[in-house]
Amino acid sequence: MKLFLSHLMFSMQSAQSSRTTFERLGFQVTPLRKNAVMGDSEETPAGSCLVLFPSEHQTPGNYIELSNLGNGDAPSFMRKILSGPPAAKMLCAYTDQMANVLEMWDRLGVEVPYQFEAQSDDKALGRNAFKISIPKLHSLPVFMDVIEFETINTYKSKEFMHHPNGAVFLKDVYCLLPNDDVEMVGAHYAAMLDTEPLMLEPQRGYVRIRSGNVALHFLDMDAALSLGADDNITANKTPKIIGIGIETKNIHGTRNILLQNTVNFREKNNQVIVSPSNALESFIIFKQDDLYHV
Repeated sequence: MKLFLSHLMFSMQSAQSSRTTFERLGFQVTPLRKNAVMGDSEETPAGSCLVLFPSEHQTPGNYIELSNLGNGDAPSFMRKILSGPPAAKMLCAYTDQMANVLEMWDRLGVEVPYQFEAQSDDKALGRNAFKISIPKLHSLPVFMDVIEFETINTYKSKEFMHHPNGAVFLKDVYCLLPNDDVEMVGAHYAAMLDTEPLMLEPQRGYVRIRSGNVALHFLDMDAALSLGADDNITANKTPKIIGIGIETKNIHGTRNILLQNTVNFREKNNQVIVSPSNALESFIIFKQDDLYHV
């Protein structure tokens, strides 16, 4: 059974704001994939734009999903997940055996009341049909779903996988747990992803687990601040996704693109770190694979 973290969902105000924000950071962004689950309507086009990465690392490859809601008939649970200002909202896992995942989650005591099928269809990315299951809202500190594709044409769209900033992979996701037991929560997510914690350092307020080729990091307040979260993020003491790590093939090219687009950043250990104020309240750590240090 395949089961791994495949992408991250951000909420956006509109498809245009998705493109503006991420293109300024040097990413290529796909056209909007309209989706009724997001409340798509003629008056308010809604769905997802994607930042796609090549799939050599794993199949399917991973990506960032930039979702906006319309005023159509979107399910109430989706509106709750994507409510509030634009930000990273949900961890998204991929499986090829949904029934087995749900059986495993049931043994772990995870309630999954939201199960539905959806599809998106557009000229640029083709038709994609999939099943989605979402645990009971707020039963987990950070929202997570699991998706099983029935058809997937997205990864035939190679022209959207070449990014001016040199990005090749979503490598890390960082989650703040200001009031939770970092070790316990990390172990629970690891079990849900059918893996083991890779690094347990609760005394440092830090747990890391590996899911496919993505490292999922759970941090307390001090650990989050040391990695690049600013006071604005940590002031609101709620669990949330606060940052991502992007592998780039050329860190110097990444730096040049950000300078060209007047994006503020700082450098540490040959990494380029974009502040949350420039990236939808999530810091972004760009690094080459041989230069990355946690």
